[in-house]
Amino acid sequence: MLVGATLLVAAVAIFAVSQWVFVRDGQWTSSVVSFTVALVGVVVALGIAVCWILEGSLFRRLANLTGQVRSLGDGAKEFAPIDVGGRDELTMLAEKINGGFGELVQTRTQQAHQAETLATALDELKTRHADLETAHLRLQQLQQVSASLGGSLEIQDALGQMEDVALGIFEADEVWLLRLQAEQQQLSGLRAFSTHKEGYARLPRLFGCAGPDGVLSLGASPLLTNVFKDAGPVFLESVTEMAPSERERLFNGSVPNFDGFHSLAVVPLLAEETPVGLTISASVKPSQFTSDKQSTILLFAAQVAQALENTRLYEEIKALGEIDSLSGLHNRRRAMEQLEIEVARARRYEGTFSILIADIDNFKLFNETYGQPAGDEIIKRVANILHHRNRSTDFVGRFGGDEFILILPATYRAGAATVADHMRLALGSQPFIAPNGQAIPLRMSFGAASFPEDGHDASSLIAIADANLYESKRWGGDTVTVRREPIGGEHIDVSGFSTLDALVSAVDNKDHYTRRHSAHVAEQSMAIVKSLGFSKERQEILRVAALLHDVGKIGLPDRILRKPGALTPEENDAVRQHALLGSLMVSQHLPDLEEVREAVATHHERWNGTGYPAELKGRDICLLGRILAVADAYSAMITDRPYRAGLSLEDAKNELIKGSGSQFDPEVVRVFMNCLESQPAETLARDKIGLSVAGIRGL
Repeated sequence: MLVGATLLVAAVAIFAVSQWVFVRDGQWTSSVVSFTVALVGVVVALGIAVCWILEGSLFRRLANLTGQVRSLGDGAKEFAPIDVGGRDELTMLAEKINGGFGELVQTRTQQAHQAETLATALDELKTRHADLETAHLRLQQLQQVSASLGGSLEIQDALGQMEDVALGIFEADEVWLLRLQAEQQQLSGLRAFSTHKEGYARLPRLFGCAGPDGVLSLGASPLLTNVFKDAGPVFLESVTEMAPSERERLFNGSVPNFDGFHSLAVVPLLAEETPVGLTISASVKPSQFTSDKQSTILLFAAQVAQALENTRLYEEIKALGEIDSLSGLHNRRRAMEQLEIEVARARRYEGTFSILIADIDNFKLFNETYGQPAGDEIIKRVANILHHRNRSTDFVGRFGGDEFILILPATYRAGAATVADHMRLALGSQPFIAPNGQAIPLRMSFGAASFPEDGHDASSLIAIADANLYESKRWGGDTVTVRREPIGGEHIDVSGFSTLDALVSAVDNKDHYTRRHSAHVAEQSMAIVKSLGFSKERQEILRVAALLHDVGKIGLPDRILRKPGALTPEENDAVRQHALLGSLMVSQHLPDLEEVREAVATHHERWNGTGYPAELKGRDICLLGRILAVADAYSAMITDRPYRAGLSLEDAKNELIKGSGSQFDPEVVRVFMNCLESQPAETLARDKIGLSVAGIRGL
């Protein structure tokens, strides 16, 4: 196209020149025409020749160059250098184009590499973002766990708020938390979480427990033994694809049936490297325990372990404020709290309950005689009996000093009396062995009160129980009183003898045992004189003498009268004066009752003349005094005293028979033996355990 245009321009130019040169006066000559035609023909021929030459070399090379450039521009996968041949400007142009396209290919390669690098980095960023989201979620879960556990020292309340969190951390279908009881070498269930319906968990049953709160022995499973032995967690991604060595180590070679669970995690709860519990999780699908997931689980376990340790410390501190350090029982403050709880419960459900307040008889004198360490040992022994003789629902506490309190839910008055009497008898069967080897009987008095009969609030019940305890003490101790009776309600009815009432009350206030013993002596003496055929008047005289035969003990110091041990010779000499002192008191205050005075004065004289205070012999001793001597000795022998246990009924009778003719009037002993033989067995047994004047009062 370029050559044709050039020829056209050349022809036009020739035509113009020829016209200007040869045209004369506006007319063409024939020679001019011929020349012009020839010139045009030469020009055309030259153009054709030039076109042919260019077509054969330059144009073809240029077309080749254009085609290769176009192919490269169409996105060829590989770059092939352009070759146009020759060593002219076109070749130089091709080399320039080759250089440009080479740089372009290199740039494209670099861009592709950069794009690939960016894509890889983006994928890594996406993965890292997902990991960060997972880590953030786990941190949030751990934060929720920390908030739940830190918000309450009651571990059950805290665990109840973290079910979803625990399942999410383990990515499990069930999680079971247990607390280690190191003393018993067993685990007790705390809480089980499940993705199934609430309260449904299979894990406890797989380990032989009926429910989540079951107790699991550490030796129940080789798996548990290994976990606590190594103090390390066990993560099983698939229980069916374990290595033989792992199966042998964890399950002794035989994998148990996991009831559809495929993955398992058993993680000890360690507080300062000391096991305090265990966490078991299980999933129905195989799970991957990545290092991050294991780290989160171990952090969770550490938080729960610390919470358990804090709970243990809290319970210990709380116990220090609620437990009496000497007896190991609940203290008074805790007892009053429990009493208020029982009152509220009984009011709400219109129920009933009873309380017992118990006091060790003569404990002060026991302490003074044998020392405080021995007294502390008595407190511990009594506490142990009260604690182990009660029901699991009963509450036992030390109320202060030698006083104890028992709260008996759903127990009526008669039931409370039975409980107290069983404890009283149990205590009496375990005497204290004094340093000299002597068995010293232990006795307690009980006062009872029942809701709502005796009171509708804690203070009223305590007041009634205290009053009943005082009644038991008034009757000589070793007694259970369940219903308060007016003070002085046991008034001795001897018409006109108001002075006698005063003397009897004085004896009672001085020593409760003496009052009970005197009443028993009066009862036995009456049996003897009835058998001897005494008149009503003489029977009454003997009864008064029996009630007052120890009235002289009013003048003895308490440290001697209530001493829980053997008396020294000097103390014995003081005691031997009580008969003479008693006769002087009767003579002074009841001058008209000479027979009473004489009986009181001679009831410690002996048939063989070795008694006191006058060493009278045989029938020189008045008959009433001889009768009192037998009844007094029998009652003293079968009654427990602070310094020794009472004899059995048979042993007491044998002692009377042995002393017949030496210490006692043989005829009186014979009559008394007949009286004892004629008494029913239950009456004799009742006399032995003191129920005629002690035991249970008020029913």
